[in-house]
Order: sequence, then structure tokens, then C-alpha cells
Amino acid sequence: MKTRAAILIMKDWRERAFLRAQLLEEGIRTLAVETLNEGLDWISDKRIIPAIIIYDNQSQDDPTADIRLLSEHASSTPILIIAAGGKRKAIGLERAGFKHIITRPVRIGRIVEKVKEILESDLI
Repeated sequence: MKTRAAILIMKDWRERAFLRAQLLEEGIRTLAVETLNEGLDWISDKRIIPAIIIYDNQSQDDPTADIRLLSEHASSTPILIIAAGGKRKAIGLERAGFKHIITRPVRIGRIVEKVKEILESDLI
């Protein structure tokens, strides 16, 4: 049986655990991992249907390459990028064609709101 789930890729374990808990409270099944490779394993798992990918580029080794790789592996899945580095970094991501971006600093509640907004618009 296939499972539809959000895939959260975030290095900071505390933030990852808290965000996953908030998403679960909202009824959004969420798989949370630390690294891109772990995320790609879930994306390529035939038992998982990624509903959305939430990628935090803070503390990642090569965020631009990671995001492009995610896009290649999950071309039909919306990707929400939590961008470290402020507005300037977000503008660069927007120019590269990414449309779901939140810049740090950001509240966990705002991320959850954005995820719900993206998932609701994806159902229409």
C-alpha cells in the first residue's frame, strides 16, 4: 500500500522534531530526515508518494545543488525551501524558478501555514 507523506529535510534535530510534530498535529503525515540522501531514499521509495518536500538549506553543504537534485527527482512534487541568508538568497532562488520559499528567521507556525497552503492549492 502506498503512503502519501510530506518529506522534511532539515539538519537541526530539535527544529526538525518540532516542525514534524506540528505538521503531524495538523494531520499531515511527515517523514523527517537529516540529509538530502535520506530524503532521496524516501522520494525514490515506491511505497511513498511525496505530497510536498520541505527543504531547509541552513547548514547544508551545497544547498543550490541539493535543490536542483531534489527538483530532478521529484519534478511533480512541490518543494518548500526554507532559505537561510535572507531575502537576497530567496530572490536568487526565485530567479532559478523556485516558487515556494520562506526566508529565515521564520516561526514554525508560519512554515506549517505555508505547507497547508501549498497542499490545499495542489488539490485544486
